[in-house]
Amino acid sequence: MAADLTDETPEQQTRNGLIAALVAYCLWGVLPVYFVAVRDVDTLEVLVHRIIWAVPFGAAIIHLRHQWGEVRRALTHPAMLAYLAITALLIAGNWLVYILAVQRDQIFQASLGYYINPLLFAVAGVFLMGEELRRPQALAVSLAAIGVLVLTFSGGRFPAIALFLGTSFTIYGIIRKKVVIGGMPGLFVETLVLLVPAVVYLSILAGRDAAVSDLASFAIVDTRALAEVNAHRDDRTLLDDDALDNLRACTDEAVVFDNGRSSLHRFEYAADAHATR
Repeated sequence: MAADLTDETPEQQTRNGLIAALVAYCLWGVLPVYFVAVRDVDTLEVLVHRIIWAVPFGAAIIHLRHQWGEVRRALTHPAMLAYLAITALLIAGNWLVYILAVQRDQIFQASLGYYINPLLFAVAGVFLMGEELRRPQALAVSLAAIGVLVLTFSGGRFPAIALFLGTSFTIYGIIRKKVVIGGMPGLFVETLVLLVPAVVYLSILAGRDAAVSDLASFAIVDTRALAEVNAHRDDRTLLDDDALDNLRACTDEAVVFDNGRSSLHRFEYAADAHATR
């Protein structure tokens, strides 16, 4: 069995928590690159995929860490499950607004939200949980608060997105602190709570042929034709008739993403140029 968190000394918990926080913030720092790459996909669809794919990956981690007992306990404990259902809605809202902000070029506000978050945690710890800040900690919080104020005013607009992200994640953390469950098992149960509505929503999109990820609704683009367009996109006269026929057959039904951008216009441009040659 994996070692329980209560077996760790306070020093070990502090060290492991710091390492986990640093890794998490580094990952969050590069996450916008991915969301920008899929900005042509509907925000809610990106969110439901994040939920759906979190389940098998989370299950693998739970299995490796031998934490199925915690998951079963949460699923069979009504009060615990109710708390985790609330936190599931909070984290889903947080994810949704973050993805939307990045896709709409509001990365500054999205980043500011997570910069505000530690300050809100510190305030909640002092005023809601009775914790006391040592003098160096109080100084650090004060300097961080000054930094947030400078960034906020330099942004030139009211930081509504940042405040929502920071506040929702803080409330999420406060509620999760009341639930006696490990971080990964708790997150896994939260994604299980969100799984059914996520699958239903994606199924509705697929039924309307509106889901980008529904591969059945896409025509299969002839790979030879695609390769020829990519190889000769600067020379319209080198596209042969077979390749153009394949392109015309698929442009009504398929969108092919190339480095995060739609290449459909390239196909249509090449076909039109050849037709008027």
